[in-house]
Amino acid sequence: MAVVDALSVAAVDERNVAERQVRMQEALLAALPPVLFGWMLSAFLLGFVPLSQVVIGGPTRYHVVSVTFAHYVVPSILGAVLVGGGLLGARRRLPRWSYTWVTGSVVVVLFALVILGDELPYLISPTVDVLIIAGLLLVVAAVALIAAWRSALDAGLVGLGFCAVFAVAVTFGATAGPFSRIDVGLLSAPAGLVFAALIIAYLRRSGVLKWAAVAMTAALATALIWGYKAVIFAGMPSFSDTSFHWKLSAVAAAGLLGPPLLAWLLELLRPAEVV
Repeated sequence: MAVVDALSVAAVDERNVAERQVRMQEALLAALPPVLFGWMLSAFLLGFVPLSQVVIGGPTRYHVVSVTFAHYVVPSILGAVLVGGGLLGARRRLPRWSYTWVTGSVVVVLFALVILGDELPYLISPTVDVLIIAGLLLVVAAVALIAAWRSALDAGLVGLGFCAVFAVAVTFGATAGPFSRIDVGLLSAPAGLVFAALIIAYLRRSGVLKWAAVAMTAALATALIWGYKAVIFAGMPSFSDTSFHWKLSAVAAAGLLGPPLLAWLLELLRPAEVV
């Protein structure tokens, strides 16, 4: 009898270990998108400027003599992996790990459209361009709604995923002329890693530590946005829109806190279960 009890306890312990491993695997998978996106942006920049030539603390002046397919291989692969993960998650009816992949893939598509239309007044036509952007934003809104209906935990993960990739994308804006702050743009890689660690902490911890991960995500996103603001103001002292960084901060805050608030509202509206 004692042997049977010992075997039962061992089996339960083994199942508990397996469950913890699955949860950790899910957390790691959910945390990958900001890492992939940060690496994608950094690889794109290093395709034009070698790391040894990057000026730290000032503009990096460089001339693009020719652009070859090789410049886009690594960032294209990383972007394709991110978009593919988002499509796979949608095909599997949005398991928890897929929320960050879908939001990340939307930002990747937007980034690609910006790059393609950089030298053009519009990509296809003004109306079609607006419809494409609106459609991509509706995808994020739909995912947030689904996650909020499922649980507050899922909704929070959508918010973390969106805020992370959005803040990482903002760092890339500092690389544009006349600022040419490649050093700021390269912060996308380490920032993506930190955001990933915070997503893991959110999924793996409870109580104060869970909310601390959300607060630290907001703080890091704000720091990146205000760092971008400092670059803009230093490069263009006469910049007319002096409140643009507040607008970016508002987008990041809405993306981070909107889904959990939506989950809270849906919970209030959900009909009470009859016992």
